Amino acid sequence: SDALRKLRNTCRFLLGATTHAPGVVSVSPTSSLCLLDRWFLHRTWQFRSEYIRAMDQFAVARATSLLFNYCSRDLSATYMEMIKDRLYADPTSSPGVQHVQHALLQALRVIQTSLSPLVPFLAWDVHQHCSWSGKPTAFGGSWIEDEEGGANGDGEAKREAIMQQLLTEEEAAMMQEVLRLRSAVLRSLESARGAGQIGSSVLADIEFVPIEGEGE
Repeated sequence: SDALRKLRNTCRFLLGATTHAPGVVSVSPTSSLCLLDRWFLHRTWQFRSEYIRAMDQFAVARATSLLFNYCSRDLSATYMEMIKDRLYADPTSSPGVQHVQHALLQALRVIQTSLSPLVPFLAWDVHQHCSWSGKPTAFGGSWIEDEEGGANGDGEAKREAIMQQLLTEEEAAMMQEVLRLRSAVLRSLESARGAGQIGSSVLADIEFVPIEGEGE
């Protein structure tokens, strides 16, 4: 199906983008990450909490929808598009690339464990190409086990604490505004392409002009 193909292609991109990462890239402190990276990690942990909650309630259809929306909207359509220049153009040893790889590795781990109960053969395929796993099988541990601790009842509290460390309320609001502006720019570019004013979005010059008296 198209959904399964999209999930497979997302995993292929993540595996390719992190192939040369030195193990599981560790970034400490997390505050050294830029706002975009921290927002994406925050969204990753948010998805993980929502997904586990759905599976705990045996809402498999909702869990599947959450996984697909996270991969197609948050990861592919937003984060991947916004970090491609940094990932492909910067030196592999630069902090910017390592920060991206750190975020993508966390996403890959979350996606693989989320795939395990839904699409086990795809989770196994991903596992075979993961040098960071350290496990002989993709199904050797609890799929709700957190990186920071076991599945002993306090996983949700730990995830909430991680999300609070990654992003403040003010930063979350700032990122929402950035994403809103990005959507408006993409719509304008598409309209310009449709009207024949530009052939490619890279040919466009974007200028933001604040409107006096406007609150948005």
